[in-house]
Amino acid sequence: MRNRFIVWFILIGLVVLSLSPKATAQLSEGKLVFSIRKPKPTLDGFKAIAGVIEAHRQEPENWENFYEYNICTLSPDGTDLRQLTANGISRKPQWSPDSTRIAYIAGPKYSQSLWVMTETGEEKTELLKQQLHILDFWWSPNSQAILVTVATRSIVAPVEIWIITVDGESQKPLGMRKWSKGWYHWDARGEKVKEPRTKLIQALDSVVSWPKWSPDRCYIAFASKGRLSLAEVETVSVTGKWFHQKDEPPCTEIEEWSPDGKRILFHVGYNVCVAMVSKGKIEAVVNLGIANGWDATWSLDGNSVAFVRIPAGDENQEIYVMDIEDSQAVRLTYTNYSHFDLDWR
Repeated sequence: MRNRFIVWFILIGLVVLSLSPKATAQLSEGKLVFSIRKPKPTLDGFKAIAGVIEAHRQEPENWENFYEYNICTLSPDGTDLRQLTANGISRKPQWSPDSTRIAYIAGPKYSQSLWVMTETGEEKTELLKQQLHILDFWWSPNSQAILVTVATRSIVAPVEIWIITVDGESQKPLGMRKWSKGWYHWDARGEKVKEPRTKLIQALDSVVSWPKWSPDRCYIAFASKGRLSLAEVETVSVTGKWFHQKDEPPCTEIEEWSPDGKRILFHVGYNVCVAMVSKGKIEAVVNLGIANGWDATWSLDGNSVAFVRIPAGDENQEIYVMDIEDSQAVRLTYTNYSHFDLDWR
């Protein structure tokens, strides 16, 4: 009997520790939004997920014949899973900065539309209809409008960029298409879209496109010659000069700046890494030890990262959360389908 009480005491103590304020606070703040991919309930869907055809290895052009994509939300402690769409063609969700709306893309590759909905999946509104391909979009910091880059069938203007208000009442095209690949950007207040000075683009490598703007819009981060690179926008715009530094870390792809602009999530191969930034300089880099991870995104406080990876012995992409300070990853999902396009607000 005495031994039984000791065992129960130890178990209760472990539960209390696991539910301590620090642990629960870091894993319960905000909400994750993401896409899920399930095989269609058809023979083609079964073949794709079973590996009879190669559709599960690399997404085919006609993916809508094999898979259904929908958008869900989940609390970062693994509770309150909600599916917000059911059309089977919705992907790439992004929270508005005020966390009240979600913008997303719906449709196959050659007929895509931009939609917004509330955080509960209600009041779905189509803002931009049936485009050839929506390349990217960016919420305004005040959550009232979206900047959208689309590919067109026009030889003269193969890429266009639009400012669209979330009520759908205003659509304004921007003229300088050479700046459409991420160079147009919202000002820090979200009141207007700014275009870069020509000297900024001319000073950078010709292959540089889709830069990641810091929250204060003072710096841009980009991958250049396989390295994580930074540029101070105002200085380079005035001088027209920019040079590689000698200590820039290797970089395959950049995910995003932290909300406070002091860190950058990036990839080296499939390793998720963090760069600490101060005044436009990379002061330190850390490999988070996340092998085969991608779609990484910051929590609002910048203390945690969510990402997807394929667990050992599995084929589905599952969601994990890691506290940056203690580097412990917690698996949130255990499913027979895959997860993509994480965004945390």
